[in-house]
Amino acid sequence: MTIHLCILFNLFLQHQHLPANFMRSVIIPLVKSKTGDLNDVNNYRAIAISTTRPMSKLFECVIADEVHSYSEFDSYQFGFKAGHSTGQYTNVLKMLLNITLVGEVMISHVS
Repeated sequence: MTIHLCILFNLFLQHQHLPANFMRSVIIPLVKSKTGDLNDVNNYRAIAISTTRPMSKLFECVIADEVHSYSEFDSYQFGFKAGHSTGQYTNVLKMLLNITLVGEVMISHVS
């Protein structure tokens, strides 16, 4: 079975195409706070569950180490990055704001 998956995944990459069924998912609303208002749309977050979950997850794991971004801005990425958090970003932003209050540096933030 391993050789068949290897051939299939290589074909996906060579042809730069994934079948529609492979990318299909079901969106499920998940309650953020059970004590909150269950009628409030903002009390839910959406999760997507792939209809071909085992195979698509395996494909993601196989290519995860091969996919790299070479952008110079990657060093400023904090969320969704291993070993980093938005808390670190907040601390960096606070330090920069302190520098701004002391010096002549102008800071802008884009989210």
